[in-house]
Amino acid sequence: APMPEDTTNVILIGLDHGKVSIRRDIAVSCSLLLRELLDNEPSSSDVEVPVEVPREDTLKLVAQYMLSRWQNKPRAIERPLAQPLQKRVDALDYDISSSWSVEMTLDLLAASNFLHFVELRDLCCAKVASYMMDMSTEGIRAMLGVQKDFTDEEERELKTKHGIPYV
Repeated sequence: APMPEDTTNVILIGLDHGKVSIRRDIAVSCSLLLRELLDNEPSSSDVEVPVEVPREDTLKLVAQYMLSRWQNKPRAIERPLAQPLQKRVDALDYDISSSWSVEMTLDLLAASNFLHFVELRDLCCAKVASYMMDMSTEGIRAMLGVQKDFTDEEERELKTKHGIPYV
């Protein structure tokens, strides 16, 4: 006989205190972190889980991706990403990710990494790589918010070791 559907929920709580609810069986099938956290927890009631994700809208997209992919795993994304994203991901992943801004993609990458949600993390990484394909080093730095390549301490070490500044 088929297993009964799990009727309890995992409620993900973002740093903005926004809450997103997703069926527990779906959440634990997608997220290694949630699977490990909830493995020994009774499933008789909903469970709230604080997540290191800044905004509720990001959590909503995480939950939507879980719902769309929990029984329909995406195809593996070849690395390195040498072709446009559309040629490297399946049609569903391309449609899902096509509306993401750079900021949302980076937020989703952080969320999927925190949750150990491999399929979403891989899609986010591929999307970030597709943004970078035609960017200059300065453009990539700006997108990622990187001011300089090395910390002041690393620069001092390099200058001491090699005798030249790396600024």
